Amino acid sequence: MSHSFQAEADVLVMDARDHVATALRNVEAGETVRSRNHESVDKLVVQRLLQLDAVPFRHKVAIVKIEGK
Repeated sequence: MSHSFQAEADVLVMDARDHVATALRNVEAGETVRSRNHESVDKLVVQRLLQLDAVPFRHKVAIVKIEGK
């Protein structure tokens, strides 16, 4: 089976309510990445995030600040 995906982004937010996104490729530490989020069928929202740690392909990355305990 062949899979095709127009990335236009480095990480994908599956649901607008999510606090994480899925890496669409290996992301290096310190890299600025673009996240993609479908708020509706017609609208594509892309935001830029600074990735502080390396994230392997298909792993999750936080897209909001996580407060420490």
